[in-house]
Amino acid sequence: KDFDRCLSLDPDNTEALSARGLAYASLGQHRQAIDDYTRVIAIDPSAVRVLYERGTARLRLDETLGAIDDFSVILDIDPENMGALFGRSMARTSLGRVEEAIEDYDRLITLYPDDAVAYQGRGSAYFNIGEPGRAVEDFGRAIALDPNDVESLRGSALAYAHLGDLAKAIVDCDRLVELDPRDPFAYYMRGGVLSRLGKYEAAVQDFGSAIDLDPEATDFYYQRGKCRVELGEYNTAIEDFDEAERLAPGSPLVARDRENAVRLGEK
Repeated sequence: KDFDRCLSLDPDNTEALSARGLAYASLGQHRQAIDDYTRVIAIDPSAVRVLYERGTARLRLDETLGAIDDFSVILDIDPENMGALFGRSMARTSLGRVEEAIEDYDRLITLYPDDAVAYQGRGSAYFNIGEPGRAVEDFGRAIALDPNDVESLRGSALAYAHLGDLAKAIVDCDRLVELDPRDPFAYYMRGGVLSRLGKYEAAVQDFGSAIDLDPEATDFYYQRGKCRVELGEYNTAIEDFDEAERLAPGSPLVARDRENAVRLGEK
């Protein structure tokens, strides 16, 4: 109301418009925030902070092209603006323009070589375009800078698994479990690697831990069921497949593997 009163007296007060826009954004009212930011930018097209806030609000509303435009204007004014480079790289990635996102990450890393998030972002981008080898290099740099970087550890584990280097993938998964023993996905990831190594009993334990933490995740049951089949535990495998079917009806993979477990159990 104070902002409204101020703007009723001075409709072009950019400070009041910016402040009201930030207030709207804090309440999740991003459309109203964008309207206020746009009024500021019409008055001052080089208002970098407001351009950044509008770009961020547009990202939240999935107006990705508009967000890229805002971040690009900022970078024309200030080529080393970290926030704009990060914002544009995220927007480009969401549109599938991953090579362009990598260019932004390259600039970020050149400007800010000790920023773990930049390496993590570029590593994810490389993984998305099918270059897991380059991805693990960037994830490794990010982890060296921040050993507790969960996103980089997850990405590194996935990339190593994709490369077939399961021993290194397990190391990353162990670290994830150590960092957050309440994270079901950490156990799920490790269970998946253990199953590829043929360590089915250990995998069953990890999938069980994941289920204890998140009993509504369909694939946790499905993957445990597959491991139990390998162990010859057909009845409990069928129970897992039944639970997976209950949670997500109609999966042909679940139906196929359940039928296989029934057939093997009858031999």
